[in-house]
Amino acid sequence: MKALPRNVLVVLTSTLVTLVIAEIGVRVVGFPIGARTESLSPWGPRYVPDSPFVLEDEHYLRGRINNIGFHDRMFAFDIPAGTYRVGFFGDSVTEARQVEADSTFTNVFEDLANARGDPVDCAAFGLIGSGADQELFRCLHAMQQARFDEVVYVFYRNDFLDGFVEKEKPSTWPFLKQDAAGAYYFSGVYQPDRSSAGGVRSGLKSILKDLYLPGFVSYRLSLLKMRQRLQAGWQAAASKDSLNSLFALGDSLPVAQRQAQTHWKEVVRHWKRACDSNGVRFTILYIPPPTEVEDSTYAAVPVEHKVPRHGLARWIGSFCDEEGIRFLDPTPALVQAQVGTGRELYWSHLNYNGHRVLGTFLYEAFRRVRAGSDRQG
Repeated sequence: MKALPRNVLVVLTSTLVTLVIAEIGVRVVGFPIGARTESLSPWGPRYVPDSPFVLEDEHYLRGRINNIGFHDRMFAFDIPAGTYRVGFFGDSVTEARQVEADSTFTNVFEDLANARGDPVDCAAFGLIGSGADQELFRCLHAMQQARFDEVVYVFYRNDFLDGFVEKEKPSTWPFLKQDAAGAYYFSGVYQPDRSSAGGVRSGLKSILKDLYLPGFVSYRLSLLKMRQRLQAGWQAAASKDSLNSLFALGDSLPVAQRQAQTHWKEVVRHWKRACDSNGVRFTILYIPPPTEVEDSTYAAVPVEHKVPRHGLARWIGSFCDEEGIRFLDPTPALVQAQVGTGRELYWSHLNYNGHRVLGTFLYEAFRRVRAGSDRQG
């Protein structure tokens, strides 16, 4: 009988040593581990705060999620008086995990401003796959937690439907609704009693977040699951509609797209009202796809994938004029920076040079506002 405890101890020790060696190996080799998500939080879905990630998609990148669960520099809840704080809310474009956190367009803007004696603090709240509903939710929470002078909604072309089709998102994702009396509320959001397991679970989570091996395993499992779904013929309706001329802006707009577009307008209007009530400027920043900044390849885009060049930007610009929203379109700056070959500023998303050009554009727009020469400011 004495041999049993001894054998159990040997097995446990061997297992622990094996796991330690595997953990060290994953770290040293730098295998991709993805970024671990947290589906329930006061910010809505986010990444696990202060956790490491390793990605190998558009560009190999190792980094760390910041203290509030986003790919950005550490977020300071209190900033010095006289510092102009800008919050950027968007999807994978704002998340910008293909470049180092210090090289994202938000931080290029911040660094340029501070180097020239204009104290600015930029904070990025980006999460892949989210749409206007979820970005509004994050913004409302952010404005409750800290002071903002300006809020920028970073719009990319999939935003009408991405994050709007509820059946394709986890049940915890927030969606803006109106009750019978017309009051606004969010469905599917963080509820304190659902995340209050505390105790052992909370302590275990805080330990595991710094380990690479669990992330390595979960990342491989998620890739396998996605591969199986794709092989079974699954494709998100939002992705299909985005590819099938989502932004036909005329009378031929399909019913589902028209509903999504109408809902998007209502979300943006609600967002503007919330910012106005908090004394915060609200801005929409349009991010063009590569085809809009590439003179040499736009003509070669298949007809079924093509949208009127700059038509969406003009449509959103007109909407912003009607609603009194400041609108920024960096398309000309991106085209000019590469003399008509703006695709070179992208991988799938903006690359390092693309972020540098966009950050510089934002700083120049900021300077114009400071000088009182921005007609929309």
